[in-house]
Amino acid sequence: MIILFGYFNIMIDIEKLKPQIVEALMPLNPDKIILFAI
Repeated sequence: MIILFGYFNIMIDIEKLKPQIVEALMPLNPDKIILFAI
């Protein structure tokens, strides 16, 4: 689900959303933020 979430955000401006996404996902799965940030 996180992968799909990231894929749809690429269509928008992921650079602007990335800080919000990381902040939202950090309490959930810090391990996956590394994949998301790349």
